[in-house]
Amino acid sequence: MRATTIKLQELYTQGEKEQIKNFIRFVLSNTSNVKYTLDMGYKLIRDGARFNMSGYGEKVTTENLNILNRFDYVGIYDYTRFLTVDFYKGQGVIIYQYWPDGLLGHHHVSGETTTDIIYNVLELTIFSGNETRRRE
Repeated sequence: MRATTIKLQELYTQGEKEQIKNFIRFVLSNTSNVKYTLDMGYKLIRDGARFNMSGYGEKVTTENLNILNRFDYVGIYDYTRFLTVDFYKGQGVIIYQYWPDGLLGHHHVSGETTTDIIYNVLELTIFSGNETRRRE
């Protein structure tokens, strides 16, 4: 398992929700001079990528998927066969299918920030305790 994933899971077990959200903000950040470590805290400007929640436009799905893919390296796709975030007129839903049982699920995320939505994705994947697929 990845070291970052293990550290995030430890923080989740310890109830360090704000520390995890700061990590998410860092990953979403477009600022190159931000320094962050999971052990030492954070120094962060809240400026970064955000989901387009309108559901309109040709590039919306691709842009939103690119934001989700920023978290691929912590293993979000290791727990699912299918994972996406979909929006229509501000109403959001995380759609996923767990591996290996194939159960399709959805989790509504309307009215939440991009950071909160990614936190929900982490809860549904790396914090879920579900079985993972072998990637190595």
